[in-house]
Amino acid sequence: MLETAKDGLVEHIVTGAQTTVRHLDLLTSMVSGRSIGDAQATARATTLLSEAVQNQAQILGHADTLAALGATMLIAALFAFSMAPAGSGHPVERQSIPNK
Repeated sequence: MLETAKDGLVEHIVTGAQTTVRHLDLLTSMVSGRSIGDAQATARATTLLSEAVQNQAQILGHADTLAALGATMLIAALFAFSMAPAGSGHPVERQSIPNK
């Protein structure tokens, strides 16, 4: 339904752009059989296109959030491992184990 770019992401939807008009015309022709008149078909097609764009934006938003969380976890892990040799900074009292 929507054209994809080489990297797999949906192209930008811009009002009045040729690709947007083509998508809208395609969707309008697909729903025209189930619509009463051109106005209803155009309204349904616009709703479908809007929902597709919103779904794609939500998916990309989740992917970006997971990538940011992953990067934060990686940085935190590297920081923790680099600080391990320095210790916590608190003196440790050693307890001796009695010999039996």
